[in-house]
Amino acid sequence: MKKISYKPLLSLLCLAVIIAVSLVPVFASTYAVDGDWRYEITGSNVYYIDLYLGSGSRVNIPALYQEKKVTQINSEAFMNNTTMMYVEIPATVTSIGANAFYGCTALKSVTIPSTVTSIGNNAFYGCNSLVSVTFNYKSAVKVIPAHCFNNCLSLTTAVVSMETEKIDSYAFSGCSSLSTAIIPPSVTTIADTAFLGCKSLVIYGWEDTYAQQYAQDKGIQFVSYGPYVEPTAPIFTTAPVTTVPESVTDVTQLPTTIPSTSASTSADTDPTESTVPTESSVPASSSESTDPVESSTAGVTSTSTDPAESSGNSEVTTVTSSTVETSSSTTPTTSIVLPTTGKVYIIGDCDLDSKVTIKDATMIQKASAELITMDNIQKFLGNCDGTEGVNIKDATQIQKYCAGFLNILFVGTEVQI
Repeated sequence: MKKISYKPLLSLLCLAVIIAVSLVPVFASTYAVDGDWRYEITGSNVYYIDLYLGSGSRVNIPALYQEKKVTQINSEAFMNNTTMMYVEIPATVTSIGANAFYGCTALKSVTIPSTVTSIGNNAFYGCNSLVSVTFNYKSAVKVIPAHCFNNCLSLTTAVVSMETEKIDSYAFSGCSSLSTAIIPPSVTTIADTAFLGCKSLVIYGWEDTYAQQYAQDKGIQFVSYGPYVEPTAPIFTTAPVTTVPESVTDVTQLPTTIPSTSASTSADTDPTESTVPTESSVPASSSESTDPVESSTAGVTSTSTDPAESSGNSEVTTVTSSTVETSSSTTPTTSIVLPTTGKVYIIGDCDLDSKVTIKDATMIQKASAELITMDNIQKFLGNCDGTEGVNIKDATQIQKYCAGFLNILFVGTEVQI
């Protein structure tokens, strides 16, 4: 009988083992752990956030790792995190994976930067503490995907990007507190179930748009901003100065609309870091009773000097060098002691960087969640709706303003204190 030689087989087996062992370092180096983060290393000279390992309540996603951009948040990177209340997504991120923030039950607010082009299904599913979500005015997200914000029980405000074209199935389903959805003319498809169970919803948009037709078909209240006009002029960055004297000044003496032109206009201005577009206007069909977040005295607290002298709901503004008081037949009384600075500030500019941006809305959201404390000047500037205190409604005013959808009365107006 001829003997069978196993040498060739053994040689092949040894070769296979050698190859496998040699590849282990390659696969092991695909991921890197640094502090609270596990990164996925790709062959395209960028990094992905693969997993958050920390337990902080305020999380800033790194924009760079080893001097390379972090461009993606992988699927399930933050899934079922129960401690994170606020997350900062850097402008390097272009993609958010499916289930990335699924079940983050403590998360309060989210702003999607303009660089993000895609979001996966269920990305924020079940974030039941989430109060507001804002897509940057220039956000390139074309589709708000299926179940993206499903069962976000505390969500009250959704501001959709001017680049978004579709709101997919169950995107906001089960958001029982959702009362304000601003939907631009760019949206041409909204799934039947997109807002299923949103019983308090009011859709804000423009005349003769898909959003208006959708609202009518679904029996949802629709508030029109009037006919949409394509921007024909860049957005200006400097608001007119309004000096608030140390005497009683009628609110009507302050501007209620923002001028449409400015000498400091810049073609490269980012709408999220400037005042409202020139074509924006106050909704023609809206009123104080219709819009849950609008107020006729936005940005300036007011007081009636003598209840006997006031009639109806008229309000008078008093701003002295030390005190701002608010009182009317419809708003509670508050008192803010202001220092005399002689400086010019901008209503809505809570972080005092001389411009109104989405960061100011975020600051108010953090203050509402008791993550930070604002001083009295910041509280005064952040009181954008003229009601008691600084709260999430003020953040909504700033979000609308930054999104470019409305002239939000005094937001963006300069005052001298």
